Amino acid sequence: MIIWNSAYKNNAQNTGVKPNAPIPNCLKNATFLKNDNGIYTIDFEKFEEDIIENQVKLFILSSPHNPIGRVWTKEELKRVLDICKANDVFVLADEIHQDIIIGDKKQIPAATIGNYDDILVTLTAATKTFNLASCQNSFVVIPNDEIREKFDKYYNSIGGDNGNVFGYIAVEAAYRYGEEWLKEILDKIRGNYEYTKSILSKHLPHVVVSPLEGTYLAWYDFSYYIEEKDIKNFFQEKCNLAVDYGIWFGETGLVQVQFGVWEIDGLYEDFTGMKSPEFLYGLVQSEDSQFISLQEVSRRICDSGAGEKFIIPQVLL
Repeated sequence: MIIWNSAYKNNAQNTGVKPNAPIPNCLKNATFLKNDNGIYTIDFEKFEEDIIENQVKLFILSSPHNPIGRVWTKEELKRVLDICKANDVFVLADEIHQDIIIGDKKQIPAATIGNYDDILVTLTAATKTFNLASCQNSFVVIPNDEIREKFDKYYNSIGGDNGNVFGYIAVEAAYRYGEEWLKEILDKIRGNYEYTKSILSKHLPHVVVSPLEGTYLAWYDFSYYIEEKDIKNFFQEKCNLAVDYGIWFGETGLVQVQFGVWEIDGLYEDFTGMKSPEFLYGLVQSEDSQFISLQEVSRRICDSGAGEKFIIPQVLL
């Protein structure tokens, strides 16, 4: 979750910041998320306090949440939106992981909660669901006519891309015919999550594993075993693994990993016979271009004596 304060407009005018430049006065990683042994909830009083004290005018809602993997309840979303509306805060709902629901909770689109059309815009895409990142097709949902007209006018003024015909076809085909494939992928992600959780529980029982309710991104707390100053060296130099570090999100001692969706019992033997997009996710490649299994990656965390250097496309296990 990210909040911007009202000084942004003034700073943009004074410094000549362009729309696509880094945003000044951005209050990242606000402290209204409470962490109770890996289970995150919203401190609503602190949330509103941050808004008032910092003159916040824009709130970016991550739903499902990246990196903590929470799927927000209807009650949580309504209270957040009520606070934002009462304080004249515009809400940008990032729901790109909307289809990647791993736990029992149901994803609730922010736009369905109530009458918040005057403060709410939703962003999403088929990118995460169906691995269609290169199709250049995203969705901007703007229920309010006036806001949508302003958006269209601005977007056209900067020569915004309206997608491409291949992307239109790919996204439509994915949503029309990809349900069975998506169910299989979600099962594999659940399996990978449970596998790594069980391995860590057995060998490193004090690692705190946050419940994975949504997204394919797991959130682990290694602070019992590793000091913050040593965590980067441990994962990169000793385990030869690439992860996202909690400090990037404002949390010390934690790492984020992405679950590839290969088979748990090993990689497909016939690598040339790629039949589905799961091969495009989360493959871990060594220097000699050999791919390794999820078990091997997990082992390297638990037993960091291996010397082979790995090249990992993103953050993953």
